Amino acid sequence: MKANREETKPVSRAARWRALWIRLGVFGLVAVSVLVLSRSVNRLLKAQVQTRAASSQLARLENEVRALKSKWRQEEIEELEARFAKLPSLLFPEEEALGEWLRSLRSQADPLALDTKVEFGTVAVPVAKTKSVATIPATVTVQLKPGEPTAPPRSPYNRLLYLISHLVRHPRRADVVGIEVRSTSNSVSHAVAKINLWAIEAPM
Repeated sequence: MKANREETKPVSRAARWRALWIRLGVFGLVAVSVLVLSRSVNRLLKAQVQTRAASSQLARLENEVRALKSKWRQEEIEELEARFAKLPSLLFPEEEALGEWLRSLRSQADPLALDTKVEFGTVAVPVAKTKSVATIPATVTVQLKPGEPTAPPRSPYNRLLYLISHLVRHPRRADVVGIEVRSTSNSVSHAVAKINLWAIEAPM
């Protein structure tokens, strides 16, 4: 009987150690599961916060759109859309269009006995800072040629005004931002006009 008790003691001690390791393993698994679950919950909470913020921003934008639409009549909206649709046709699409503009200017100036000189400046982005539209500054110097014009008007002052009005009437957008006219005691000698030509930036 004594020998049997001594044989069972090592078996019971081994079983206790095995049970202890099993408990430690289970505890470790539970701890890892809690950690993973905690991280998942934190991510879910952050996602919910971001979703609520996005929904709030979308709702605010929808309210702003509705407020803007309420300020405009349908006829005015259609008119604006039609004007925006025509914008590309008002811009200088490429360098060849600038050459055509120069030829048109000189074809108007020659019969009026006016000599024109054009200098282009550095392309600039307008206030809207759009990537597709730019302005090309141009300085147009107009000087009277000796001799009489072959087409009316005859007065030097009226001839200058007629040429400037041609620049304004051009189908492509050309803004006259400044005009300087120099004259003598009896007549106008020459004029300098500052013009911004609106062009599509990509082809330039």
